[in-house]
Amino acid sequence: MCLSKNGVCVECYGLLPDGSHPPIGFPAGLIAAQSIGERGTQLSMQSFHTGEKVFSIQNVLAILDGKESEGCFKGEKGAKTFIEAMKVSDAYKKLKNRHFEILWRVISQSPAKSLKSAIQSSGLITRIAFENQAKQILLGAAIADSGSLDEPVSRVLFNRFGKNRAPTKGGQP
Repeated sequence: MCLSKNGVCVECYGLLPDGSHPPIGFPAGLIAAQSIGERGTQLSMQSFHTGEKVFSIQNVLAILDGKESEGCFKGEKGAKTFIEAMKVSDAYKKLKNRHFEILWRVISQSPAKSLKSAIQSSGLITRIAFENQAKQILLGAAIADSGSLDEPVSRVLFNRFGKNRAPTKGGQP
């Protein structure tokens, strides 16, 4: 597991499909979210048999909330436990561990060590993107919180990767 305090280092993330290292600012979290989320969508439409039980989206949600697999978000071995729990499903078996490590890191650093806690402890734009948009906008307006374009979710939503972006047609970077 990467020891970097902010993000994931190039060595831990590994090589890209073309054999190169990812550049600084590479959207590793976005790639992980897409990889895991697409398979979660498939799981929501069907269940996969793993030999002993059926693995469904409810199992995934229980793992993400730390309920399904004891110790997933505790200690240094938590990432390995989390990855093993997620890879029980055929839907996730072929995904690279680095995608799960990024998700594990976000959840394990949240106050309650759950996906919901990770979202709720994030900035306004992240909360708007993931839960009850109208409520989050109202709460943000009530406390004059306009959010930050530097939040990871904001950077994805507004295509703000890297600091040296070329201007767009409208002249704004």
